[in-house]
Amino acid sequence: MIDVSEIVRDPDFTVSCVLIRQQAKPLGNGRDEITKIRKSIQAVLQPLTDAQLVNIVYADGSPVTCGLTYYGVERVSLADDGFINDQIEFNGVLYDVMSIANYNPNGAYYQATLARSKQA
Repeated sequence: MIDVSEIVRDPDFTVSCVLIRQQAKPLGNGRDEITKIRKSIQAVLQPLTDAQLVNIVYADGSPVTCGLTYYGVERVSLADDGFINDQIEFNGVLYDVMSIANYNPNGAYYQATLARSKQA
């Protein structure tokens, strides 16, 4: 396995983006209060190819037509124990984290697939 951890820390290769972590607290009657935490981070972001997009769908089954691959040292998360999938905001566009690969044992970085969010 190639160690690319230097690249995900090098300002020549990274871009500024915002990690949005969301937590849902039940209020009752099927309603949740959503708390958002925004954190500025540096990451390597690359557009997904057409071949990569073919295998990704939104929760409603519709195909993803725009997405990015995320490489960074900041951990991104999928829905877990009261949390909603993380989001990345880049150039004013919101992307949902769809999948994660943890490469901490091989260079201390994370890779994630991001899909352009359907949220406004």
